Amino acid sequence: MKEDTKNLSYRQIGRGFIMNEPIPDMPIGRRLTKTYVDQFNRKYVQVNGRYELLTAQHNYLSVD
Repeated sequence: MKEDTKNLSYRQIGRGFIMNEPIPDMPIGRRLTKTYVDQFNRKYVQVNGRYELLTAQHNYLSVD
């Protein structure tokens, strides 16, 4: 599902690790990323310069 992200505003809320399995364009292991929230309180992670909606497949672990 692609989402029109140009009408969203993002606010950084923290950082965390994405624990991932082999998927295209991402190395195996963990990756530190910034976490954002939009005006509808949906969480996003920044991956390769793009905002992606945070889903269970990201296996996200926040760092406080």
